[in-house]
Amino acid sequence: MADHMTAFLSIAVAACLLHYLKQPVLWNGIFCAVACGCAILSKYSAAYTLALPLLAVLLLRRFELLRKPSFLVQPFVVALIVGPWALWTRGLASYGLPSERGALTVKRAASFVLLTFEIFPPALMAVVILGLIVLLMRPRAWREDLVVLSLLCAGQLALLFLSPIGPEQRYLLAPAAVFLIASFAGWAEARSLMLHSGRWASAISGFVAILTVVFVVSQFRDLTRMPRNHIREVVAFITKDPARPAQRVVVPPTLEGPFIAEFVAQSRHRPADYLLRPSKILAHADWFGRNYSSAFVTPEEMMEYFRQRPVSLIVWNERTEATLKAHERIMSEMLRTYPLSWHRVLPADSGSGSASSWTIYEYRHW
Repeated sequence: MADHMTAFLSIAVAACLLHYLKQPVLWNGIFCAVACGCAILSKYSAAYTLALPLLAVLLLRRFELLRKPSFLVQPFVVALIVGPWALWTRGLASYGLPSERGALTVKRAASFVLLTFEIFPPALMAVVILGLIVLLMRPRAWREDLVVLSLLCAGQLALLFLSPIGPEQRYLLAPAAVFLIASFAGWAEARSLMLHSGRWASAISGFVAILTVVFVVSQFRDLTRMPRNHIREVVAFITKDPARPAQRVVVPPTLEGPFIAEFVAQSRHRPADYLLRPSKILAHADWFGRNYSSAFVTPEEMMEYFRQRPVSLIVWNERTEATLKAHERIMSEMLRTYPLSWHRVLPADSGSGSASSWTIYEYRHW
């Protein structure tokens, strides 16, 4: 999930482009191109940033830049950065993408915009919308910075609209950031109007500042701490055992990603272990988790699979039966049905001296 990095680098492209428009020298053009190349390398969904300099120059009527070497060199710098990787991984460029694209309708376009606003908490959403309304009513407030940011937002939304993927908030972080920044510009314009309106301007500004502080405090108050899940202790139990080199470990079905990340973090060198994800070896689904089906119907079938492809350990995190997917339920039944083959090396009540739902099973050949 590189979407946060992609959003950051996309906004960095806009910032570098603004700096280039103010000082169109060679180094600023190269910095803009490097930021663009890094954004595209983080995720191909940032490819639209390559068109930002040209669109900005045309929209702002800075036609003299089209002849400058500092502008012409930018596509070549991006190609130099992205080209080798794009050629090497050309067979994977569309891997995991849905084969069919949704209808290009107004409803689809609106879904991306509405989902962007839903990223904000309700109170902040109201502030953003009001700020944008003020900005739309004041055309004179639109300077180069807002034009470039608007192009960034429009480019991201247009790419998502034309792509085969469905609406997801993680794809919309850059447009959300643009909406937030633009709303600040709108409120700054509103404050400028209030300062020229009379004696109540200062009082209104102070009232808005107080409301802002109250809102920020309320948001921090609502933050909840993530529950302790004992992943660190369970991984340490495995990695610190010198008798277990080069293992094949089946990670817990419920927390595959966090468990793998913690396993890598605790390994001082490149791990010699194989971490197997149950959702990949015991079930079938597309890249987005749709069209799911279990690869096995009975515990006996799954046990035969592990006899033919032995593993060292299975890490299990107990949950209620209703929350288990089909392959998880069959795995649970297999572990209970074959106690001689799956020996408990970390009982469920040994997680750092506290009641834990974690169990580690070791496979024993018979």
